[in-house]
Order: sequence, then structure tokens, then C-alpha cells
Amino acid sequence: MTENWSVRQIVADFGSQFDGHQHWVDHLTVITRGPVRIDWRDPDGSAGSVTLDRGDFLLIPAPRWHTFVPLHERGAEWRCIFNYADACAQGISDRQKFDVTV
Repeated sequence: MTENWSVRQIVADFGSQFDGHQHWVDHLTVITRGPVRIDWRDPDGSAGSVTLDRGDFLLIPAPRWHTFVPLHERGAEWRCIFNYADACAQGISDRQKFDVTV
């Protein structure tokens, strides 16, 4: 079985401010340079945050609102991984496409 994936790379300087956002599809976020704090809020009003570092990953369910805060002077970097068809439907298909056979 072959699955198509879209990967969005984000590089952020320490002190960067990000507006929160949400997607209508689930996606996986992998931290490649950290630490970074992820603040989140669900439609039912529940909220929280988690701090992750390089090698950590987090499944962000739809439609969870989320934002990222780099916590170290060297900044942070992460990859958001979407199913390619979902990424196209959401308008983020301008990212790298990978075919993975499992």
C-alpha cells in the first residue's frame, strides 16, 4: 500500500510570535530542533500546553487551535505531516510530497 504525505517545514527564531491556527484534518508534528511550547485549545473550551524537544512528536487532532513558542535562543524547527489529499483539500499542497510504501 502506498500513502502520499505532505510535509510542511517551519523554522522559527527565538522570540517569534505566531498567530494560532487550526486545521480541519488531523496531522502529526515532529520537533526537529527545540525546545518548543505548543499551546492548544479545543472547541469545547478545554486548553493546555506541552513542551517538546528534538525527536518528540505530537498528533494534533482537528479542529484543535494551536500555536508554537520557541523556548531557546537557538530557535526551533518542526515539521507538520499531513495526508497529501487532505493537504490539497486544505490548500497546503505547495509543500513537499512523499510517497511511502507500507
